[in-house]
Amino acid sequence: MSSRAHTEEFRALFAEEARERLAALEAAALACVAGDGDPEHLETMYREAHTLKGGAAVVGYEDVAQLLAALETRLRELKTAGLPATADVGTAALESSATVRAHIDAEHGAA
Repeated sequence: MSSRAHTEEFRALFAEEARERLAALEAAALACVAGDGDPEHLETMYREAHTLKGGAAVVGYEDVAQLLAALETRLRELKTAGLPATADVGTAALESSATVRAHIDAEHGAA
């Protein structure tokens, strides 16, 4: 199998996993938008953004990795300060997720 074929295979696997992780991130973000500031939602969003960022970088989605790095940084700042994830944070996470999902769907088709 060629290097290009391996890259495409890994990108397809990343896309499949990313959709599941984005769903978890979105569920936590929606809870924050609805006013549920449970710290677990912030932790879930942070964990998923961090994991997705790493996967995106590995398969060469640099623009996606940069977007997720910015989201991860903001979420880490909130965690470190002991602040809740507000509706604004949830909205920002949803917007980031939508951008990532659109990028993946553009290359791999909607699931």
